[in-house]
Amino acid sequence: MKKIIFLKLSICLFIFSSCAYKPIYKKNPAFTHKINILVKSNDYDKKIPLLMKAFLNQKLNSKKSKPSNLKLVVSISKSISGLAFNKDFYSSGKIMRIDLQYTFYDKKGVILSGMLQNKSSYFLGASPYANIVSEESAAKNILSSLSESLSHIITASRFNKSITP
Repeated sequence: MKKIIFLKLSICLFIFSSCAYKPIYKKNPAFTHKINILVKSNDYDKKIPLLMKAFLNQKLNSKKSKPSNLKLVVSISKSISGLAFNKDFYSSGKIMRIDLQYTFYDKKGVILSGMLQNKSSYFLGASPYANIVSEESAAKNILSSLSESLSHIITASRFNKSITP
């Protein structure tokens, strides 16, 4: 008899007392309205604007966002310059710099604008494939860092006027 009562009590205890784990950080979007992102580039490489747009969409918009007139226009320019040759004359260093100008609009006009820049170095060797991979990897790292910075700037900014989506 005592075993049955103990068993029923323990089952009730396990059912009604769930796990005490609750996540500390929830992924709540900063804006409940969708931000339309437009990325422009004067470079012939189409991967850079597409990557930047994908990174920003991932960080600023969610699936539950409502349609709105909020717009983020980003202009990207890339420059590459040489560092030096190594002693073997088969490898050299390059530095890639990406400048980013952004303007954030709502229905009434400009809310926020500014400029960011970041740079990274990579090495070129005898293999053409390895050179392409190292350049794309450097560009991807720079764009990831810039998109992270830009999303933090937009979400943490205090605007002088109220936003009208």
